[in-house]
Amino acid sequence: MPSWVYLYLNPRIRALLSYMLPKETAYRILDSTSLAEVQNIFLSTYYGKYFEGLDFTPDTIELALRRHFFELYSSISRGIMGEEAKFFYAFLKKYDASNLKCVMRGLHAKLPLEDILRNIVPVGKLGTAYYLNMVETGAVKEAIARISDIGLREALEAAFPRYETSNEIFILESTIDRNVYTNLWKITNNWKAGKTFGAREKFLLKGLIGEDVDFNNIIIALRAISLGLNPEDFYLPVAYRINEELKSAANATSMEDALQIFSHSPYYGALLEETREKGIVPNILMDLEAHLQQAHLRKCKLKLSDYPFQISIIYSFLTLKFFELHDLKTLLTGKLEEIDPLKIQKLLIYYH
Repeated sequence: MPSWVYLYLNPRIRALLSYMLPKETAYRILDSTSLAEVQNIFLSTYYGKYFEGLDFTPDTIELALRRHFFELYSSISRGIMGEEAKFFYAFLKKYDASNLKCVMRGLHAKLPLEDILRNIVPVGKLGTAYYLNMVETGAVKEAIARISDIGLREALEAAFPRYETSNEIFILESTIDRNVYTNLWKITNNWKAGKTFGAREKFLLKGLIGEDVDFNNIIIALRAISLGLNPEDFYLPVAYRINEELKSAANATSMEDALQIFSHSPYYGALLEETREKGIVPNILMDLEAHLQQAHLRKCKLKLSDYPFQISIIYSFLTLKFFELHDLKTLLTGKLEEIDPLKIQKLLIYYH
């Protein structure tokens, strides 16, 4: 990618970072005691301009956040070309996959349509109508048939019989992850260093994506063990820094043993050791996944101040934006629906 594109992108990303809602403002919304106060605080922020002429409802929150993301996407995608453009598209599919897993999980649990759509984060290439089209089928098999990505649809159709026999939605979720991360890692790993994109930049990007893959594999191992399944059947086909730990965890007889193995890995051993010492408590996997996502976000924040002429700056920024929008939707819809603030707070990742 030409150096002039980075000269445009970096100041643009710095400007967009300044618009992100400060944690203090998010917690003012969380602590507010009336819906009028929630509305007044949020509409006074940068995001308020997207509500001009609209009522403040869950639907308009979804619409406003999606409008913001597409404006952001258009702004930073300008000039991205070649291998970088291929990576950019593959990266965004990761967030489409996150939404698709919400759909599959909701249909599996037979949740109401509104509850499923509430968990859709308004980012990625696909709009709410795409997911609504699947949710309206009311069944997992029929929803899979409406997936536009042929490769992903065929992979899920192949995994469906095992899901149907076991009734474990984890089988389909891991299939989605394998499809997305395999492609993303292949593009990154095969990237040839050029005059602009050198070996150093490739190394830094592989470190970020590799960490994300490793964190996902840790959760996959623990979930498979908790369900009595073989983790090796579900691992993402990449092991960046925990290859031996993943092999050992596949032979673990309990989640406690697997956590002990991972607590000695290069990644956040202290965090995993603390989790292991607490014991296997309800929601342990949900809590651990949130902790690992927060750890990855901290690394992305550090990378934003790194060498500016590299694609990992874009990766880091979009990762922060995804979780910011996740938290804003969770926070605002939670307040509108008068959910306990403590329950809302536990679901926040970026504003943790």
